Amino acid sequence: MNKKVLTLSAVMASMLFGAAAHAADTRIGVTIYKYDDNFMSVVRKAIEQDAKAAPDVQLLMNDSQNDQSKQNDQIDVLLAKGVKALAINLVDPAAAGTVIEKARGQNVPVVSSTKNRLVRRWIATTKPTTLALIPKSPALFRAI
Repeated sequence: MNKKVLTLSAVMASMLFGAAAHAADTRIGVTIYKYDDNFMSVVRKAIEQDAKAAPDVQLLMNDSQNDQSKQNDQIDVLLAKGVKALAINLVDPAAAGTVIEKARGQNVPVVSSTKNRLVRRWIATTKPTTLALIPKSPALFRAI
């Protein structure tokens, strides 16, 4: 189930911006907490396979090697490269607020998946103009 959700989320994020941008401009950033995790390895391969169906999308994949500091740096680099959306599997779910604020500052939507329920405290919409943080909400995603 989680694999399908993350894969679908990454593809949806890419489709969200696919029609409005040129091939060289459509970059989707992905950070995975650890490539050598068996489950995340399957998810990564599924994301890469699905991305092949969208030739106008450039997928920028990152292995955070179970290091939140490294993941934060990767997100900074992805944002500097002008990604149109981020799909993030957090190393530390408590970092969700920091990560979303970084993306929010550049109007970049975030799709996140995590093995921990802490991320449910944060909400991100897919509309960059309304991307917001709302603490202690029961839902992961909510239209604002």
